[in-house]
Amino acid sequence: MTSTAICFLVPFDEKDSAKTLGARWNPDLKVWYAPTPEVAAAMAGRWKVIEDTRPITALPGEDRQFGTGLFVDLIPRSCWFTNVRYCLAPEDWTRLSLGIRERASQSCEICGASKADGAVLEAHERWDYQDNGVQVLKRLVCVCQPCHRVTHYGLSKLKGLEEACVEHWRDVNGAEDLDAHLQEAWSLWEHRNLTDWTLDLSIIESAGLTIVRPVPYKDRQRIATEELDARLNADLENQLAHSGGFGADPFDMQG
Repeated sequence: MTSTAICFLVPFDEKDSAKTLGARWNPDLKVWYAPTPEVAAAMAGRWKVIEDTRPITALPGEDRQFGTGLFVDLIPRSCWFTNVRYCLAPEDWTRLSLGIRERASQSCEICGASKADGAVLEAHERWDYQDNGVQVLKRLVCVCQPCHRVTHYGLSKLKGLEEACVEHWRDVNGAEDLDAHLQEAWSLWEHRNLTDWTLDLSIIESAGLTIVRPVPYKDRQRIATEELDARLNADLENQLAHSGGFGADPFDMQG
């Protein structure tokens, strides 16, 4: 893709239409772009132009030492789905997640797995749950898929990935007792469920990004319920039916 290529915000379910018009996919930026002026003209009438595709690597006020290491991080029920990605425009989330990977030199900040060796890298959020009821975004960290799955242990177990998570935990944390760690994580999760958390994304706004879907604390539980109902497909419902439902394992729907 040339530096002058025009990029477009194409919804996933419209990607085939974009491809038919001659658009090409940039796997690094995760955007569709027009390789020629003719294709750009054809796309302009259908999709929004992405004005800026530069990766965002600096988040003023971010604490990059916060939440180091591999641990199970369970998100309270009322906070599900109202994460950074939910609150940002899709093109801004793409720039941000790309920047998180770039500044980590395309390597997992937990175990060191690299993209060059085939690791799938993702952006993960680190939150500070303060005594005043505010859930503060402290850091965005680049993690590989296995580390991310361990972090979201409840959801991973529901998907049948528990054995892989246990193996990766041992590879990274050695002899540290996973059962004891899970018990502590579960107790902390239950305690945090007693609070309706207010979301603080100051470090995102300090980077010049606009929160396009602000979420008042009074709406977060409703949004979590509505989003969960909307996303439960037949396959997941079948898994739930054979796992005893939600009570056994908390979902982690953020980051």
